[in-house]
Amino acid sequence: MPVNVAVARLVMFGKLPVSLQGGVGYWLESPAGAADDWHLRFQANFVFMK
Repeated sequence: MPVNVAVARLVMFGKLPVSLQGGVGYWLESPAGAADDWHLRFQANFVFMK
């Protein structure tokens, strides 16, 4: 069972909006042989308008 906390913010690079996200998580319980311990996540989404 993972527990995650993340924050996101929309920023502008020139005229291009970009959604930036970062977070941290911890596995409270996991099956044998599966991922455990702490993990980090960073993400950038480019927003293209029509």
